Amino acid sequence: MAYPYTDTGYNMFDMLSMIQKAIRRGDYENAGFAAEQLKNAFRTAMWNRLLVISAEDCFGVVTKEIVKLREADEKVNDDRNISNAVALLCRGKKSRDACYFACNFVLVSRNPRTVPIGDNEIEGLYRRINGKDGKDEKKSEYDMSGFYQLSLFENFQVQKADDKMYEKKYSHGVMLQKAIRHMDMDMAGYEMDQLRYMERNFLWDVFMDYAQNSVKVPIKDEIQALRKVDKIVNKNKKDKDEIFISKAVILLLNSNDPAINSVTSCEIVHYENTIDWSRFMVKQIRDCILANGSIPEWVYDCHTLKGKKMGKTDWDMTTTEQAALFPLHTGYFDNASWLYSYEQDFNNGTISEEQMLLIREYASNHDANPVKFVPYE
Repeated sequence: MAYPYTDTGYNMFDMLSMIQKAIRRGDYENAGFAAEQLKNAFRTAMWNRLLVISAEDCFGVVTKEIVKLREADEKVNDDRNISNAVALLCRGKKSRDACYFACNFVLVSRNPRTVPIGDNEIEGLYRRINGKDGKDEKKSEYDMSGFYQLSLFENFQVQKADDKMYEKKYSHGVMLQKAIRHMDMDMAGYEMDQLRYMERNFLWDVFMDYAQNSVKVPIKDEIQALRKVDKIVNKNKKDKDEIFISKAVILLLNSNDPAINSVTSCEIVHYENTIDWSRFMVKQIRDCILANGSIPEWVYDCHTLKGKKMGKTDWDMTTTEQAALFPLHTGYFDNASWLYSYEQDFNNGTISEEQMLLIREYASNHDANPVKFVPYE
């Protein structure tokens, strides 16, 4: 395989690994150096990776800020946009909860229990998503031109009778919202797994409805940003990255968690306004240098050529990168086992029995799902 190289001779994949791992460590100098190497030939790939990092490695509201900086950079290339984005991600609190949720509850999903759903719940979700708040039972029977028009409620009943898939879709949406409300990770992951294949746009509608009607803080702008980048990053992918839908559900869970005071990534990020960067002086990426003139060893994991030659495994990366997060936001899955994901990898033949022994040993005193769900009524 021919590996692409930057203008200055660095392996592009090594630099993408470096920028992500440096951000996880809050290390702006190394992250900025990697960004400087990538900015010319691989600017789009770098921005896509920064968007992934904002969801995969960062706690709380931050993706909308990276979206704004990328959009500004697309209008007029300005390396200050990159510097600001990298600095913000370095400064923000870190959490890999969204990555854990994607790997262990969406990509490896289970349907652990049956919960009854009422027709009124399905119809309520339909009304909200389609622009009716449920306060009025019927719209006017005739429009301004004198033509009879069905109410949304009647329209729902007609479509419900004619299209069983339509009813199924809304049933999954209701159950997903109930699962989020009850902190039920298994059920939330299962319902998302169903909807991501059934109709991904509808899945985002369900998230937006919950953000607008069922959380205590105004996070709809962040959910919209995650929805936008889900389309951007996954545009040409057959196997879509599920990190953005997973970050959305973690954000919704966090927003109603009484143990969490704020779901912004750091003190300069706000829910509804975006950052005025004229107020801040940020070191430019062109001024960042490698300490000791060499790439840190932690850059090389199983996804890099050198890391593969060194025998690095995915489990090595999982444990090392979790321990390296700085500044850390204590999350739901910091000490969880990853067992669901690795058992699937083992069954698929992608990891060996020897590698699996280490993971099972760790799992013997770490739960795969440490979050206890709130019992359903």
